Amino acid sequence: MERDQTATEEPGSAEPEGMDYESALAALDLVLVSLEDGQVPLEQAMGLYERGVRLVRRCSGLLDGAERRVTELTAGGDGLPRERPLVLDSDEEGGSADG
Repeated sequence: MERDQTATEEPGSAEPEGMDYESALAALDLVLVSLEDGQVPLEQAMGLYERGVRLVRRCSGLLDGAERRVTELTAGGDGLPRERPLVLDSDEEGGSADG
């Protein structure tokens, strides 16, 4: 049974902590495909589910970090450009088309 478990958990063989976003997302996709297939025994499904949770947390953490790094150049009071965190406002997106 261990052999089957290894084959089923192959999509999640690497630890998420060392993965980049694209790798973690691809591994999560493989985990989801395996779970949606419904052909894995309960214990393997639980392991895959736990793996999926770790992958989601990794992706979320990487996205949070990327969001913090995004900056927007704006003009300061002295007319010189300065950096500030980018703040996304859904109202601005809708209103920007008008002017």
